[in-house]
Amino acid sequence: MRKIFLPALAATLALAACGETPETPKAPEQPAGPVEDQDGTVLDVAQDNGDFTKLVEAVEAVGLTQTVSGVGPFTLFAPTDAAFATIPAARLDSLMLEENRASLVNLVTYHLVAGQMTFEDMEKQAADNGGAFQMNTVRGLPLIVRVEQGTLTLEDMEGNKASVTAVGVEASNGLVHVIDTVMFSKE
Repeated sequence: MRKIFLPALAATLALAACGETPETPKAPEQPAGPVEDQDGTVLDVAQDNGDFTKLVEAVEAVGLTQTVSGVGPFTLFAPTDAAFATIPAARLDSLMLEENRASLVNLVTYHLVAGQMTFEDMEKQAADNGGAFQMNTVRGLPLIVRVEQGTLTLEDMEGNKASVTAVGVEASNGLVHVIDTVMFSKE
């Protein structure tokens, strides 16, 4: 099995600023201890790593555990708990209310893409399309993928940008990429 590294929280945030020139982008470095590819699903990968508790809580709260654990393949762009911590507490609390379940479903499905998108696949598509391309999410709305200053970034419909800070860990039903910002779709 190929060894992949999931970053420690501090290293994840530090990687957002690293990279080479836009002409020669590279996959983010993988600091911290090694984690082998997982036999479990993309949700299992997120659950097994302590940096994604808020994302896992959101998936469970909206009843999408079976979907995210389905056959796939899926690519999960997993925001860290630190990314969720940047959301105003009132907005996050509101999303977790039962009457806002549809908004939370939209948030979760906006981080999930049908198919397996490797870092190299996204890098190539961006390069082939003038530096950016749109990738449709399970939510049915696009994320814009760009290569900026040697870093692969995602842009949501609200203009928020996330850096892919660690390349995917292979799971039984796809890949998990670590991102440093929660993506939002316009309702």
